[in-house]
Amino acid sequence: MAPQTLEHTDIPLKTDPTCPHKALRTALGAHTALGQLHTLEKDLVSACDLLGVGAEYARVVGSEYTRALFLLSKGMLLLMERKLQEVHPLLTLCGQIVENWQGNPIQKESLRVFFLVLQVTHYLDAGQVRGASRASCWL
Repeated sequence: MAPQTLEHTDIPLKTDPTCPHKALRTALGAHTALGQLHTLEKDLVSACDLLGVGAEYARVVGSEYTRALFLLSKGMLLLMERKLQEVHPLLTLCGQIVENWQGNPIQKESLRVFFLVLQVTHYLDAGQVRGASRASCWL
């Protein structure tokens, strides 16, 4: 069976195997693929919006790991757009989600590394070298 792709593109629909709901996995896969398409087209605003929708949907169904991935991905795009005022509250929320998430330790550590890389990047972009050095101590 050929992998599913986003309609009219060759972007594969990725699913989160940790999510127990098949419909959610498919919906989130479609949001991820659309987000990838918008990113490729340099439409970062639409990509951020879709990642936000995916994060909210994951929150509603209780998939905190998937929610964290969507929010961290949105944070990465916001950093690319240099929207530092929007990144800070998003990273604060992500830090809380990652620390409180009780799941696979390897996945938690992966989320933590993703979060810390974004946090250090944010501090450096904002000119806060001291904050970046504190955050990098956890890497």
